[in-house]
Amino acid sequence: METEFYALRKVLIDQHQALQTIYSDRFEGLLIANEGKLVITVDAAAMELEAPFIYLVPKNEVLEFATVAGSTELSFLAFDRNIVPTYYFETAQFYKQRNMVDFRGSACFSNILSLLKMIEFESVNLNTAIIVPLIQSIYSIYSAERGKNTVVNDSTFDIDKRYISNFLLLLEKYYKEEKSLEFYAQEVGISLRHLLKLVKATFGVTIIQLIAERKMMEAKRLLIQSPWNISEIGFALGYKEKSHFSKAFKKVVGYSPMAYKKLIKNIKPVE
Repeated sequence: METEFYALRKVLIDQHQALQTIYSDRFEGLLIANEGKLVITVDAAAMELEAPFIYLVPKNEVLEFATVAGSTELSFLAFDRNIVPTYYFETAQFYKQRNMVDFRGSACFSNILSLLKMIEFESVNLNTAIIVPLIQSIYSIYSAERGKNTVVNDSTFDIDKRYISNFLLLLEKYYKEEKSLEFYAQEVGISLRHLLKLVKATFGVTIIQLIAERKMMEAKRLLIQSPWNISEIGFALGYKEKSHFSKAFKKVVGYSPMAYKKLIKNIKPVE
């Protein structure tokens, strides 16, 4: 299934099949492996991965893969970059595992499979109003798990990239708390003006937008996965009032938390 803004392709391969290739000059994509072992090759560098995992395939990047043993079940969810904030893609270079997230031992992978089934179900009617937030939800879970990886402070980075790397470490640690912009600049070790300029130049958004997006990414994950009510989720993210959380959520996501939760809950996945 392919439309103007997304495509979903399901693949089942075994060890007797030839090397498979994924490439798109239109979309970013998430290669979602449910079971089996794969050898993935990107830019002539091969790596062996065991499912479940998700690998981000940027637009115009050629990814080759083959199963190691037995069969491997894959889904390739490709989507227009405008569906999720662009800076999500720019942060990959600062993470130790970069585009790959290992979901072994993670209970949230079952949520991703359920969301994929929902997208498959809604694709019959091309229901954009539902499919877009479903794709965003999958990417939110992927990004939240990637955020648990170690942020790299690579010796090959220039000085400004090291500052950004340190800032991302701080952001991941403190985004749920009320910290001033001066706090981040002081901890990074540069002036606030310099940090504001670096963040804007690197990600195309402000620090305040980054923090808000990170909070809402976590909020969507919690609305999907946790048993907490909306007030509890808001409090966990630093909002003392439910109304403040709801307003902030709707500003970023386009839905109120209650509407978003109902949207996800009421969709019937394919059996």
